[in-house]
Amino acid sequence: MLAGAYRLAPEVGEALVKINATGSDPAFPAQVDPVSGWSRAGTPRFRPDVAIVVVAWLNACGRQYPGATVAYWEDNTIMLLDPLAAIQDGYVPTQVVREADGRYAIGANFEWERAEG
Repeated sequence: MLAGAYRLAPEVGEALVKINATGSDPAFPAQVDPVSGWSRAGTPRFRPDVAIVVVAWLNACGRQYPGATVAYWEDNTIMLLDPLAAIQDGYVPTQVVREADGRYAIGANFEWERAEG
C-alpha cells in the first residue's frame, strides 16, 4: 500500500498530515487550507498519486477497524463510505471530486492533524 514512498515526500507548499487513530499512522503530504473544514490541519488537498495511497490506507483501516470510513474510486471521483451511516435509507457516499488544480480534498470532517517532521 505504501510502496513508492517517494510519493509521500512533501513538495513545495505541502505539509505532512495524518489522522492519529492508532499512534502509528502514516503521514501524507498535502496542501493545507487553514480556513476550511474543522480539522486541526484544515482540509488537506492531496496530489492524485498521494490520494491513491490515502484511499488504500483508509481501506486498510476499514478492514482492521470495522465501522471506519472506507473509500473507492468511480472514474476520477473518490467515494467515501461511512459503513455505519450506510444502513440508513437514502444514504449517499460523500463524493470527492478532482479539483481544478488536480488535487483531492479528502476528509473535510476527519480529524486530520499536522504531522511532526
